[in-house]
Amino acid sequence: MRFLLRHGATFPEAEDAVHSAFVELMRARRPVQHPRAWLRTAALRAFLRQAFPSSPKTI
Repeated sequence: MRFLLRHGATFPEAEDAVHSAFVELMRARRPVQHPRAWLRTAALRAFLRQAFPSSPKTI
């Protein structure tokens, strides 16, 4: 949580991102070598996806 809060997430955003990361970890097909680092990366990516959703490009 602190990691995401330091990266600009609000508390509810951080909670959602951490929850998503843990769900991904539980669904991982292969064992994760470094779960702590993996969770940080997955949570940060989840936060960035929700904070900056890709918008459809118009031509």
